[in-house]
Amino acid sequence: MNRTKMTSLTNSMKNIGMIACAALTFGLLTVQAATAQTAGKAPHRGHHKFNADAHLDKMAKELNLTDAQKAQIKPILESEKSQIKSVRADKSLTKDQQKQKLVAIMKDSRAQILPILTPAQREQLKDIRAKAREKREKQKGAAATNA
Repeated sequence: MNRTKMTSLTNSMKNIGMIACAALTFGLLTVQAATAQTAGKAPHRGHHKFNADAHLDKMAKELNLTDAQKAQIKPILESEKSQIKSVRADKSLTKDQQKQKLVAIMKDSRAQILPILTPAQREQLKDIRAKAREKREKQKGAAATNA
């Protein structure tokens, strides 16, 4: 190989090395910037998909529902799921309007489910909801002190 070809090859390899180094540096800086932006922030708690079957399974387990109770509650939860999906898809609603409608849907479902439960199951559900509310309040308090 003559000297000019060697010099050309060496320069090409140097250029490839510099490009690779620049790409790696850019990638590291991007990751570092993204990490710095999210540091100290609470994770986003957006809505999750409502799964009526999973909700029913959880209720059945926690409240020891009978098969008859499950059969009565399932269509209520399916209807709730459909209504929630419609509200979330309605882009004409503000976030506050969506929240109000979702709360109303859930209250309506609860009002339909409560008469299906025995008095002991209603009391158990009341305790479960109180514990969940307490847990949410603790999480809100922890998020407020971290902010």
